[in-house]
Amino acid sequence: MSDGEAGTRSSARGSSSSRSHSHTPSPPPPPLSPHSYQQKKQYLEAAIVRTMKARHELSHRALVDEVTDQIKLFSVKGRNCKRAIEGLIERGYMERHATREKTYLYRG
Repeated sequence: MSDGEAGTRSSARGSSSSRSHSHTPSPPPPPLSPHSYQQKKQYLEAAIVRTMKARHELSHRALVDEVTDQIKLFSVKGRNCKRAIEGLIERGYMERHATREKTYLYRG
């Protein structure tokens, strides 16, 4: 086989494979509605409360890691987790440890 024949076969293969894999891009997802944001917030808070109820005392990092591992429906961002923890502390579900920094206690 000569170099010219190999090049022809490669280009023929390349062009036929690109035709067989034609893919129409999917439309971008719709922006989150306030309702779905509220559902995610409640889901995140429920996961935090479940974890704290089971463990009673956890460091911030351990809590965030465990909640992130639990939630598979959406990606959990650290800042959202922190906000949820703050809200749960304000509402009395959790409290900060008196002597250990960055440690939470379940108040159940």
